[in-house]
Amino acid sequence: MQNYIPFQIRLIITSLCCVIACSSPFDEAEKHYAQSGDDLLKIQAVQYLKEYAKYHAGVDRYLVNSSGERVDTVDYSRFENGPEFKTYLEENGYRFVADKPIPDTDTLTAQYIIDNVDLAFKVWQSPWASKLSFDEFCKYILPYRNIDEKLNDWRGRFYNKYYSMILDSVSQPDSVLMVADFLMKQLRRELGYSQVMRQFYIDYMAPEQTEQMHFLECKALAHYGTLVLRACGVASSTILTHWRFSDVSHASIWLPSVGGNSVSSRTSVYDEMQPMGLPKDTMASSRTWEYTFEVNEEYYKLFRNGDVYRGLLLPVTRNDITDHFSITCNYVIELPDSLQHEKALYLMRFSNWDWYPIRYGLISADSVLFEKASIHQLYRLGRFDEESNRVVAFGTPFTIDGNGTTFDFDSRGDTVTMELAYNCDSTDRRLVRTVATRVWSGEGWKELLVKAPQWSLNSATGEYRLSSNVGNDKGFVPVFHLAPITVPAWSFIFDSEHERPIGYKIPSSPGDYNYMDY
Repeated sequence: MQNYIPFQIRLIITSLCCVIACSSPFDEAEKHYAQSGDDLLKIQAVQYLKEYAKYHAGVDRYLVNSSGERVDTVDYSRFENGPEFKTYLEENGYRFVADKPIPDTDTLTAQYIIDNVDLAFKVWQSPWASKLSFDEFCKYILPYRNIDEKLNDWRGRFYNKYYSMILDSVSQPDSVLMVADFLMKQLRRELGYSQVMRQFYIDYMAPEQTEQMHFLECKALAHYGTLVLRACGVASSTILTHWRFSDVSHASIWLPSVGGNSVSSRTSVYDEMQPMGLPKDTMASSRTWEYTFEVNEEYYKLFRNGDVYRGLLLPVTRNDITDHFSITCNYVIELPDSLQHEKALYLMRFSNWDWYPIRYGLISADSVLFEKASIHQLYRLGRFDEESNRVVAFGTPFTIDGNGTTFDFDSRGDTVTMELAYNCDSTDRRLVRTVATRVWSGEGWKELLVKAPQWSLNSATGEYRLSSNVGNDKGFVPVFHLAPITVPAWSFIFDSEHERPIGYKIPSSPGDYNYMDY
């Protein structure tokens, strides 16, 4: 571990003598390390946690039956797939409920803090973690929680289960990516991916609840995987990405380029390891959030002052890392007099048949700046409407290029071929599936029937291939149907199964536009 110069003056160690009576669990934890003579960095680690704990809370989420009584045990091993489990829950009237958030400052104990700090420092000495600086360790390993799950003993539990397994099995234990990939393959043997379970639980659960459900969608899997990685000393965080050509967000795990990891990557239990490299303009992100334990000071200041629509800023413990995925620019708009009375304007994205804000820009003099705005996205401008208490869109759709030049909506011109993925269950035997897709081309909706071949995945090797009916698919299970579709250069698309737009393509040449008409 590297020598460390304190990262904030307010974290200078003042509790070595501890002559004043301890008044909080964090004070007690500091006193414990001061009296035991442990590494002074552990005291700074406690102070780091104390600094941000007041911004966090836990939510207990659990199953109840039709009478509202809590259900603590479900034997998921009896079910082959998500749809079977879903049917069982529906027939028994089971559903998930969430209690009110409980602030961490009301639930933490000194012993819980000490146990978490001790185990976090223990894995920091691992071959794949020892190059992390103290700042990096605090951000990606140390936090006792990930998002807003109910607090539990996840760190010790996962450490005991997987740590020795890594040392025995990974050929290059100094490789962060190899260790992370190994752990994701282990989890893949224990958890199943299924989108049909969304209605039964609410986002981020405690690990034992995740295991109870067994068949999970992306948020639950990414959250669970992040906890496992951190418990074993792998620097990671949960991220939520809105893709350009999809109306559905996707959660995965971020492996930042810190310590000995030279290239940032993303992965998850059912996602292949994907080195990110340079930002891309293909399937790029309109916005990607990284969930952190630290507070985003900029968002918190805006939230506290009420300068920006609050719904866009919550939670304030997030970072915007869109520029790691997409080509972005600082987009400046000169404002007419009619809009200069606003505090802020917003870039709006089309989703689920409505426009919602993904970026804010504070107004200064006669212009507004949107930072990290993804190029080649479909936007409208928005303003906060006090009467409806929401951000409403105005003007016509537009997009921007890498120079911040505005292009208008244009559904004419070239066509583009896209591939639309439709998830299927592992028991699906349809080698080809006919999908009904509708396209808006500027002249109305047009329905297209597209044949989508089935693809299978070998979870042990990570290999995808077309499904076969000749009996040679041993080790491969169906995962999705892939439908190629050719559409006008800039179109709204939705399929009849989901009843919502799932993609569009930007125009390739500028034209006249009136994006600011209001």
